[in-house]
Amino acid sequence: MVNHPKGMAAGQFEEARRRYAHDLRTLRKQRGVSLETIYVETRIPKSVLQDYETSGLYHNESFHEVYLRSLTKAYALVVGLDLDQILSALGRALDGSYNGGLMSARESEAEEAAGSENESPRQDPASISEPKSGASSPK
Repeated sequence: MVNHPKGMAAGQFEEARRRYAHDLRTLRKQRGVSLETIYVETRIPKSVLQDYETSGLYHNESFHEVYLRSLTKAYALVVGLDLDQILSALGRALDGSYNGGLMSARESEAEEAAGSENESPRQDPASISEPKSGASSPK
């Protein structure tokens, strides 16, 4: 179990952790990855994954910081999240200062992707097929 930093209200601390867990669940769903897929890839029990996405596993003494970092790495790899960003967010959740940075980064990625979709598509030269030998050219 991770302790509250000195001088931090318990409610603020728990809210940061719940926000982090909620953001993980939202990102996973946005990327179309099921808990079943994470379970199959990592062998982390689905009940642990569900608890991780609702509470952050902070209330359970067996899920100390080393375990949480390991679980977070495995989860991030399957979901396709940036390891440095997710571990930084975990650190902020553990110290109670997480403020939703994962969602902000994801939202900006979505905006960038939407902007690039509006550009005129270019055809990859390798995708242009050559006429088969012996085929006549269109008239």
